[in-house]
Amino acid sequence: MDFEKEIALDVSKKLSKKICEKITRQTIKKLQLIDSKLPEIKTLKNVWDDVCYQHQKEMSNDWRHYDQKVASLVLLLVKDLESYELNAILLQSQDLKDRAIHTVTNKVATISKYQSMDFSEYEHYVARYIVKE
Repeated sequence: MDFEKEIALDVSKKLSKKICEKITRQTIKKLQLIDSKLPEIKTLKNVWDDVCYQHQKEMSNDWRHYDQKVASLVLLLVKDLESYELNAILLQSQDLKDRAIHTVTNKVATISKYQSMDFSEYEHYVARYIVKE
């Protein structure tokens, strides 16, 4: 790999980490504003507490609902990203990279090296990647 690509991948990795951490903080703040859905457990004050509790309890039957709530909040934040931010995150997952490569190789038009690549169709996958991480 040439020097320019090495630097670009390093920048992408660091940018992705910062963006994912920011999205995580914003998601936690939003979940902390919603009252707990488990009123029988008095120590849980908000949905973020519920998520932590459910995760510690090995993801009970209610986990799916919390997972969907977290994913939907993350997706809203991902939709607000600039294309270069989305692309930086996309480069961190081999599965996402493979999907993007498939899209690019199947496009008829050639892409200029100065043209921004639009992978907004992968926002859902990027959101799931962030939740998983």
